[in-house]
Amino acid sequence: MRPQLFRRAQRARSLRPARAPAAAPRRLTGALLAAGLLTALAAGPAVARPFTVGDLLSLQTLGDAAVDPAGRWLVFEVRDPYQAAPAFDCELQIELSLNRLWRVDLAAPGPARPLLPDRGVSLGPASPDGRRLAVFRLQGGRWELGVVTLADGAVRWLGVTPDRAFIGRSIQWRSSDELVALIRPDGDLPRPLRAGCVAPRLAPALWRAQAEGRASRAVVGSGAMLGADAGPTDLRVLWRLNLRTGAEQRTPVGEAYDLELSPDGRWAAVLADGAPVGLTAEQPLHGVWGITARQRVLKLVDLRSGAVQAPAEGWDLLETLLTWSPSGRQLLLYGRRPGTPWTAGAFLQVRPGGGLARVLPTAGAPARLNLRPEAVSAGWLGETPVARLQPSGDAAAPWMRLQPTGPRPLLPDLDEIPERLLVTPDGRLTLAVGPNGTWRRDRTGRWRPAIGERPDPIARRFDADRLSFATVTRAPDAAAQLASTLEAPRDAVVLARTSAGADSRIVYAVRDAHGVLRLQQAGPQGAPATLLTLNAALADVEPAAATRIEHRGADGRPFVSWLYQPPRSARRPGPPPPLVVLPYPRVNPISAPTPDGLPGLLYLPPNGQLLAAQGLAVLVPALSYKPGEPAAGLADGILAAVDAAAARPELAGAFDPDRLVLWGHSFGGSASLIAASQSPRFRAVVASAPITDLISFYGTFQPSWRHTPELEVAVTRPAGWVEAAQPALRAPPWAALDLYRRSSPVLLADRIHTPVLLLHGDQDAISLSQSEEMFSALFRQGRTARLVTYWGEAHVIRSPGNVEDVYAQVLDWIRRWTAWPPASEALSRDAGPSPAPTAPPSAPPSSPALQR
Repeated sequence: MRPQLFRRAQRARSLRPARAPAAAPRRLTGALLAAGLLTALAAGPAVARPFTVGDLLSLQTLGDAAVDPAGRWLVFEVRDPYQAAPAFDCELQIELSLNRLWRVDLAAPGPARPLLPDRGVSLGPASPDGRRLAVFRLQGGRWELGVVTLADGAVRWLGVTPDRAFIGRSIQWRSSDELVALIRPDGDLPRPLRAGCVAPRLAPALWRAQAEGRASRAVVGSGAMLGADAGPTDLRVLWRLNLRTGAEQRTPVGEAYDLELSPDGRWAAVLADGAPVGLTAEQPLHGVWGITARQRVLKLVDLRSGAVQAPAEGWDLLETLLTWSPSGRQLLLYGRRPGTPWTAGAFLQVRPGGGLARVLPTAGAPARLNLRPEAVSAGWLGETPVARLQPSGDAAAPWMRLQPTGPRPLLPDLDEIPERLLVTPDGRLTLAVGPNGTWRRDRTGRWRPAIGERPDPIARRFDADRLSFATVTRAPDAAAQLASTLEAPRDAVVLARTSAGADSRIVYAVRDAHGVLRLQQAGPQGAPATLLTLNAALADVEPAAATRIEHRGADGRPFVSWLYQPPRSARRPGPPPPLVVLPYPRVNPISAPTPDGLPGLLYLPPNGQLLAAQGLAVLVPALSYKPGEPAAGLADGILAAVDAAAARPELAGAFDPDRLVLWGHSFGGSASLIAASQSPRFRAVVASAPITDLISFYGTFQPSWRHTPELEVAVTRPAGWVEAAQPALRAPPWAALDLYRRSSPVLLADRIHTPVLLLHGDQDAISLSQSEEMFSALFRQGRTARLVTYWGEAHVIRSPGNVEDVYAQVLDWIRRWTAWPPASEALSRDAGPSPAPTAPPSAPPSSPALQR
């Protein structure tokens, strides 16, 4: 399980820009820019030193980027050095507090300039005429909506608190003068901004009440008591503001969290919380994200009259599909009846003012459903809904037109099934983008490969996470993008294009081999101009060299793993270094390098570049597993990659295959412990935030649920993860005890003889008790183990002092059990090029790597 298990989809994303998910045109996210800009192998300045933890904590990153609808302004977020955040307890607030807005005038090429002087300001949507931009400010514990004029940077703060959902949007422009937003009348921070810090901030007051003799309790019910103890609700208001006249309209919409305006501006489709969701013993669980404590219901607000309709009563709606047809006369959703899995759901067609939702027939074929979060591939082709269906026995999941008489094939003349479609506003399908390329229709209407052509990578928008799952996108400028002769470097991410003949321009972000990130602008002639440079201090950092390792997995499939050798500046004389393996099992491993091994990315522990800079060799293996039997063959899969690398003649002496160390995080931590139970070849194991006991994890609350059960206790999220997501055991513990036993590392502890270091945060959604159970099992047998608890930390260790300590603990563990001498000061934060804004904490005596 990754950090995003109970959060929005910082979800599994493709690393290469060509595979970025589709969404609204001309919009990119920081996550894509952070995880998607692969290293460009251009020559750089002479290198002098290895990467340090100071470099890691000093990294600046790009956030969201957008071009206004008029095509004049490119606006993007630049995040200050990570360690400059004012606090590190609330997870999402860290990146939001570091944001600064910059702009580029695409009509007058020149350097990027700040749009606003303030920090903590994030990007929202632009007005239709391109003159204004909605912005969000995080300051003094408040989250506030504002509007900035792009030409001069004049900003007007509106004094209201917009909502922010894990998936979905809170604000849209109804016209160039009118905003529509979901706001919180109480002014409290939205729930996502409180993630990770609810319990630490509430607990002292509850403890104080107990100490003073007052009641301090939390109650949650099930069955006949479901919802009986519900507390205060998180109410929202649909707020309309005319910026020119100052006129306002407020419509109560209950516990709403997401809105989508119809293209004609008449209707607002709002998703809200409905009745509590219960379960029965016979009900199968499906997925993780979509299993919540309450149903998701639809409310349609008539923006002329303020009247509210509920046309999809009796349905629990999927929050990743909420899309209007181009005319605004129809709305497409996907829902299920309460008590059924998402695989038993249906596509719903809603006509405002036309009564109840209509179920679109699919001839018994279920929708193709993605997990974490649950999402279907669907959208509008003109006024006809289209979707990918998965008929029985057909793994291909073809695109179908959803018609009243039943589904009809959409692309019968195209051999490969595309992942996403790009259509013009009038409903013409112009481009189909698949895993092996892009196709376009020729003048005769036949499909042909678009050799060397692909649409610019586009990801979700800051204010509309749902659009990251859109697979049918209205992209009127797609053909113009493809027709352009301007090319960005292969591993760049395109932020903007202008189409003006000889004055055409392209703006992109590219990361060099050292991790230095540049925004560049190129035209038809001349060398690209650099608009902005981030992390210039990395120019003299020598990155670890990546070597592609092709091999067969334990199941015989061809895989690609990646070996990172220490840079020359970090190598030392003597025997080959140990090999640190960073495992993370995937059903279908990807072949591209992953962020844990790429330079210049703000990837906190475990960071392969940082380990290689200490003189260690690092392997990121392509590791597969079988859902339903997650423990089967994990050690064999890891060792297949190790042995393939060791067998390469050119890698002789690159590492010692007899000194192997495992460091896995989350689901990778579980895999590391299981692998240690299956093979004696590993000298040491580090497991950070592992799930060790699937039986206890199945029903354990995360910290915030314990303190605010009246808001949400989604017991079925961990249960759904076990039954239907990564382990996919398909049954509860009492129905499949043997399967849980062989899939839970703690129940295999008698087979683990390797020294184990456990790292865990007490605010992790994966309970600290998971590591405590494993430690206790090893302690009971007299096996070597150490448990390090990090207070206030969630699933990813984020505090700079704790990040330092994690690497100190891990290096010390490796030194102890592999007889490998670490560098004396290479991990010191002070060794980095950028000064820390606050004094670093003192290093513990047991952490020689941090001694000053």
